[in-house]
Amino acid sequence: MIKKTLGLFVIILGILLFLSNAEIIDFNEISEYLLPSLVLIIGVVGMVERRKVDIFYLILFLLGLSSLILALEIFDKSIVGLLLFPVIIVLIGVRILNIKTIKKDSNGGKSYCALFGGLEEKVVNKEFESCDVTALFGGCTVDLSDIKLKDNKGHINVFVLFGGVDLILPKKHKVTSEGLPLFGAFDNKNLVEKEDSKNEITITYTVVFGGIEIKN
Repeated sequence: MIKKTLGLFVIILGILLFLSNAEIIDFNEISEYLLPSLVLIIGVVGMVERRKVDIFYLILFLLGLSSLILALEIFDKSIVGLLLFPVIIVLIGVRILNIKTIKKDSNGGKSYCALFGGLEEKVVNKEFESCDVTALFGGCTVDLSDIKLKDNKGHINVFVLFGGVDLILPKKHKVTSEGLPLFGAFDNKNLVEKEDSKNEITITYTVVFGGIEIKN
């Protein structure tokens, strides 16, 4: 998607240069807005493509936005600098932390959590009952394709806030879901050739400004 964005930007740039050469517009008047706009758009597209608030693309977004604000002279340069650089430093520190945890509860179920970073986990459990997956300003990929359900039933609880979760489930398992996507998305790509009603995985979820994708 970023490659397409760059390609579109180049096309627009060429059109603007043509219009400038034809003396329809003054390219010099708009050139100072082009690069900040591109950086801002790449930041937005990068986060949309990854379905999470990626720190790198968030910094690009903030740099592009602040440069555009300065070009438009909406705020004074000193105010933008006073606010922007501390925020970027904090974001870099958060990215370095990249907190991710895996915990086991008293019932044997595990919880997977990514905070301001990414977590990838392959689960092998021959008596799977339940697990919790949480993504806060980060992304989780949990591969459950090799699990065996205890008593043919399993439950996954997912919470996403400004992040993304990918769940890879076993084939030929019935998947039921219920939850609340608030400014987010729940995408079930669980392709089942022949649904086996004996094996059922229930997913309860809450997603706010993020996304959940189910696949096998």
